[in-house]
This record gives sequence, C-alpha cells and structure tokens, in this order.
Amino acid sequence: MKQRKVHNGGVTGGGGGRGLYGGDVGAHLARAGVGEFIGTWILVYVGTAVACAAALEKPVAGLPYDSLAVALGFGMALVVIVAALAHTTGAHVNPAVGQFSGLPVYLIGPVVGGVIAAFVYDRFVGKAEAP
Repeated sequence: MKQRKVHNGGVTGGGGGRGLYGGDVGAHLARAGVGEFIGTWILVYVGTAVACAAALEKPVAGLPYDSLAVALGFGMALVVIVAALAHTTGAHVNPAVGQFSGLPVYLIGPVVGGVIAAFVYDRFVGKAEAP
C-alpha cells in the first residue's frame, strides 16, 4: 500500500511504524513500550481513583464526586496522555490498537501498566471503606 503524507507530518496507510506528528515508532520500540506502559498506568490509576472516590462518595478535593467527575477524570487523563506520548508511541493506550510490527510491545506495555496501576492503587489507596 502506498503511503501518503498528511498535514501534520504523519504518515497514513501501509502501517509504516510512524507515530502521530511523524515520530518514528518503529525505530524505538523499547521507548514505545515504556511510553505505553506509563500512559496506561496513568489512565488506570487516575480513572480508578476518581471512580472509587465517586462510588464511596468521599470528598477528595472538595465536595464528593459524581458520575460526571468520573467521565472527566478519565477524559482529562487521556488528553494528557495523548499530548505527552503521541509523538513517541502514537498514544494507543490500548493493547487492541497496536501496530502489527511491534505487536509484543503494544500488548505487553499496556497490559503490564494497567495491572501494576491496579495493584498500586489497591495497595496504597484502596483501603477506604464504603459509608
């Protein structure tokens, strides 16, 4: 499949291993794996923290959270992750959306990041009790 340039410097078509804004993901698979690990860790940790605070009706930073705060927590975490990692990894943050050329990296990074984030949350924060 022929590749074509797009307006932001990236490449579409052909699965050429390019990240958003033209970052060469294929040449730096280790960096991409670490980036996916960190991005998924942040998403799972922040999302879980906000969702649990809302479910427990705990006042974390003011009034107790509601369902809108959960959506905003996940959304804002994802915005920050994409802004920080798009040039390095493509900011997939989802093992189902990885590139075929680096399949192990795009599977292992997010899965391990999510599992470790859940463990860290449970170990250090998750000891709160329902009201």
